[in-house]
Amino acid sequence: MQLLDDHLLLSASDLINFLECEHLTALDSEKAYRRLDAKPKRPDSAELVSRKGDEHEQRHLELLRSRHGDGLVEIDDGVDGYRGLVNIRQRGANEPHRDHISAFGFNVEDLEGTHRRAVAAGAQQHFAPMDEEGLPRHSRFEDPSGNRIVLWQA
Repeated sequence: MQLLDDHLLLSASDLINFLECEHLTALDSEKAYRRLDAKPKRPDSAELVSRKGDEHEQRHLELLRSRHGDGLVEIDDGVDGYRGLVNIRQRGANEPHRDHISAFGFNVEDLEGTHRRAVAAGAQQHFAPMDEEGLPRHSRFEDPSGNRIVLWQA
């Protein structure tokens, strides 16, 4: 939400916010008209929320590691931690979508290493990392449930 030439401009997000919380829209409007000083009550709140989010993600990652062990391939960006996870495992008979095949892709920094770790964890290789005209370097494999996964060199 912003004020431009005395006209209040709304985005799609502003409309969604209104549907979720009319009070939030009233506060955003007051801020746009500069009738509300929007300084945070706790200057460290952004850092606090960020730290709590990181702690939550770390706990969830530890839970996934404990559940899936070697079947969980972590994709590391080499800079600030993992970029994603690939769970290589066969679904149990009581899990939903047992026979469902899906396909998805990940951009990875280390295509060869990530592909090698996925195959070592039990993925069936469709093709090793390769160059193809008009496309980034990529590879493809299938997990034990039949899901096709393409890795793209970032």
